[in-house]
Amino acid sequence: MAPKNDGHSLSRRGFLRRSAMAASAGMLAACAVPVAPGVSAAAESVQPSVTPIAGAPGTRFTFVAAGFGGDRHANDDKNSAELVTFWISTPDGRAIRALREDVDDLDEPYASAARADRSGTVEYTWRAPMDAPVGAYTLVAHGNKSGREVVIAFEIQTYDNEAIVRHAYHTAEGSVLDVAGFVGLFANDGVINLGHAGIEPLGLESYRGEQLGDLVLSIAKYYPDVHRELHRVNVLGDMVAVELSIQGTFLGPLQTPAGIIQPTGAKVDGPCADFWYLRDGKIERFDCYIMLDTMRAQMGVK
Repeated sequence: MAPKNDGHSLSRRGFLRRSAMAASAGMLAACAVPVAPGVSAAAESVQPSVTPIAGAPGTRFTFVAAGFGGDRHANDDKNSAELVTFWISTPDGRAIRALREDVDDLDEPYASAARADRSGTVEYTWRAPMDAPVGAYTLVAHGNKSGREVVIAFEIQTYDNEAIVRHAYHTAEGSVLDVAGFVGLFANDGVINLGHAGIEPLGLESYRGEQLGDLVLSIAKYYPDVHRELHRVNVLGDMVAVELSIQGTFLGPLQTPAGIIQPTGAKVDGPCADFWYLRDGKIERFDCYIMLDTMRAQMGVK
């Protein structure tokens, strides 16, 4: 029997016991409640999942569970598959409703429920509160008619955004050049923007994918001993602002629209401002503003 929808906090001793066992085992598991009648073999084979499996407070978690009552009358326009209710076990032993993000009325009957698709599979998204405690959680998907329950374990953890950004600088040091490590800190669609409003100091305004690593290598060609001296680091949630200097020795040829500039061996100490935007422990965007005129003058470029 699913918990009533008339309160945010729930108390179900048996559920908490099952949830704690699932979380401690670190597994994605279906409870012993059988698959609902009428579910296809293909739908029954769908494994419970959560994406991402871990995230910081404020993360949107998307859960997939199967084996609920589907719609046997798939030829009509109305989906009459089973309604599934969701609730969550927290690290401190409470059971709370997994409220949808778009819910305004907590007394709405379906504030923490969704209807399965015609095959009996349901997808549900829940956003962790910003004050959610760190630890192991489990979500329970309960079929309101069949009584089937699927338990999915996940974790809420915190990310040290400053440490992530400082590590990015470290991987790009001339003495380190861990290109794979640098690229691995970015989200799949992560981007680096150099300059602003169409300014293209190194031939490209934006770098994505494999180009992220190319940027690190190209700077190291000009300044093999490149070092970023961080003067001030300010963290504002998922945004990190850095005041720094790019230091190095101009030892490699510099390609410019006007032609190749040969190295002069000059020491460079160029002021720079960087803005890093992160989400769920990954860098989504890195905006870099460099005082190019100052650096070029130091390089002996006229």
